Amino acid sequence: MTPLEQGCSPLKRALPCSASWMIAGILPLLLLGLSFIRIIGDAGSAALGGAVLTSVLTEPLWGTRLGTNLLWHGLALVLIHLGIGALCLLLASMARYAWPQNQNSHAHWTLCWLCVICLWILIANAALFPASSLGAPYADLVTASTLGMSLFAAVSIAIATAAALTTFTALWRIPRQQLRRWPTALSVLAVAGGTLAVAVDAPASRTSPPPAQPNVILIGLDSLRADALGTGVTPALDRFMSHATRFTDATTPLARTFPAWVSLISGKHPHTTGATINLLPRDLINTGDTLPTLLNRQGFETLYAIDEVRFSNLDTSYGFNAMATPHIGATDFVLGFFADTPLSNLLVNTAVGRWLFPYTHGNRAAATTYDPDVFLKQIERALPDRAPLLLATHFTLAHWPYAWAGSRFDMPSANGDEDDKSSLVKAYDHAAQRVDLQFDQLMELLERRGALQNAIVIVFSDHGESLGESVDHNDDDAGKYYGHGTSVLARDQYHVVLGFRAYGNQLLGEQQTGRDIAAPVSLEDITPTLLALLNIDTREAFDGQSLLPLIRQDTFIPEQLEHRIRFTETEFNPPGIAPGTLMSASALANAAKYYQVDPHTDRITINRHHIRRIQEQRQFAAFSDGLLLAAMPDTSGIGHNTVLALENGEARTVDAAMLDTHPDLKTLWTALQGRFPHLAAAPHPAPPR
Repeated sequence: MTPLEQGCSPLKRALPCSASWMIAGILPLLLLGLSFIRIIGDAGSAALGGAVLTSVLTEPLWGTRLGTNLLWHGLALVLIHLGIGALCLLLASMARYAWPQNQNSHAHWTLCWLCVICLWILIANAALFPASSLGAPYADLVTASTLGMSLFAAVSIAIATAAALTTFTALWRIPRQQLRRWPTALSVLAVAGGTLAVAVDAPASRTSPPPAQPNVILIGLDSLRADALGTGVTPALDRFMSHATRFTDATTPLARTFPAWVSLISGKHPHTTGATINLLPRDLINTGDTLPTLLNRQGFETLYAIDEVRFSNLDTSYGFNAMATPHIGATDFVLGFFADTPLSNLLVNTAVGRWLFPYTHGNRAAATTYDPDVFLKQIERALPDRAPLLLATHFTLAHWPYAWAGSRFDMPSANGDEDDKSSLVKAYDHAAQRVDLQFDQLMELLERRGALQNAIVIVFSDHGESLGESVDHNDDDAGKYYGHGTSVLARDQYHVVLGFRAYGNQLLGEQQTGRDIAAPVSLEDITPTLLALLNIDTREAFDGQSLLPLIRQDTFIPEQLEHRIRFTETEFNPPGIAPGTLMSASALANAAKYYQVDPHTDRITINRHHIRRIQEQRQFAAFSDGLLLAAMPDTSGIGHNTVLALENGEARTVDAAMLDTHPDLKTLWTALQGRFPHLAAAPHPAPPR
């Protein structure tokens, strides 16, 4: 202790000096800078960000809503890191009181606490978010068990013990008259209150009385393959389906989330509504009266909840009263890449994080930090007390990249290698298991809230997923498929899960056990079925059909369904952008050129000038009775001069002569041209080259 300090009162000795303030302000910001080193270094992320933003922005960044959002995110990062500095200043003051015999200055104590807490932040980030940029290299090290305890647990206990011992010892030794003059106690209470707010973020539990009209619960499971059920991967879904009416031949008209959902709530085909591409400008889509709109008129509260909105921009304009979703906009895309710093990761899933980081809290787009339980809390907070209720919710965990906070699977590359395919399947199954638990927790929540006392629950997948399966082309060429909306020849992409189950009523019949129905059905049939079930009349003309006669156990399949022709098509698939691949900065920048951002609303939409070009690059198919006919674009991506017939897993080229001699193919070709009129420009397929 210096002579000057010996003459000072204990209170003055405990107050921060200028050196302490400098340390507390500079070192946390150095930690923030360190947090971005690996992100910027990975895959040219800095160049990628600049290229993407240049492609989609038409005016300077800081004159846009996106710029404002990014500025807020940056300020939030600075705020929480300076908060760590303030905490260390407080702990340093406590240490000076608690251990007066120690000769360390306040600046030394501040530096010591900062080093310790920053070390804990890095260790905790690696343990809790093993896929994060600074956590991935050390995740195995900090979570490995030694003598029954991991490094993360040991360091956490040691630091918490030291902080608690220092605080309580200091409070015991501070003279009461100085305690009144110095707001130490208030500071401690503030820290304790903040900790409590972070730790406790549970919505209040409420119970609603059973409604006179049944609640309608739609539960969508993104990318869930129909063959995933019954394999042991999804026990909760299997239990649900064991008491449900299951449609084993259900398909989606387009294997992407947004077109599939629009078809579901409108009862119409994507080419009827115009909802054929993700992120279309809203004025190009005409759904008519949707299911939520029609139920609103009957007194239903309607809520839509989804944990990722980058490509599926359903909002209140589609008839919903309320939304429980991440914020829609270009900010979501940008922060999905860059919102990965150790300290923000530790806070994002808390009540504080919900306020500071609204674009990543409960957002599956930020897969590194996404906590499935946080999204369930958002649904619970948004559930209305009034009934009847239409709840339309969608879980995206089974979608690529099959990862979330705490998941430990290394992402494989989809290059066709058998080892990669095996890894891909394992990662997918792991994600399907987690979304099954999320589904189970949602059902428990709905039961606790009384929403299942009188309800119709429909569980479905918006599309399936290809995991490296192949289809033979002309006996000598095998094509391998990944993802969804990438090939009309891959049945796994458009074959979906679909089950109806009644709770507390007999609106679906008196069945006690589940039943399989093999009739050809579509997601377009859900809205007509529900309206028939609820006796709601509408003048809307649907492409879908009511399945109520089948559900109520009529013994025959209606004639209009027995040989029903259904359709599917691919969506926009930019070169170099595919599940399981390492997407280069140039590929993402080229894909970004197809989009534009509204500078005032931050909404990102596809550029109208590219819509026709995207349509020309698609594959289109009609299928019925085990036979599929597909129109494929030529190698230039303009026009469709190749037609393939797929039967029994084998594809063969079809020419005009085959159409004339094969009535079933001719019927499918006529239907294909009727559904997609631009194909009629070439009334017959060209002969094979």
